[in-house]
Amino acid sequence: MARAYLSDARHFHATGDDPRALAAASYAHGWLDAGVRLGILDGGDDDVRFTPYK
Repeated sequence: MARAYLSDARHFHATGDDPRALAAASYAHGWLDAGVRLGILDGGDDDVRFTPYK
């Protein structure tokens, strides 16, 4: 899903629709963040790029 949203973001940016590009990029990051929180992905203890789960 993150890859799909990143692809969408690139498409929207290329067509000049930057608000939708930003929204799609934000959704991509959300999917990555969720994967880190669930332990599916390794965030490497990076509390700058990913929200720490407490």
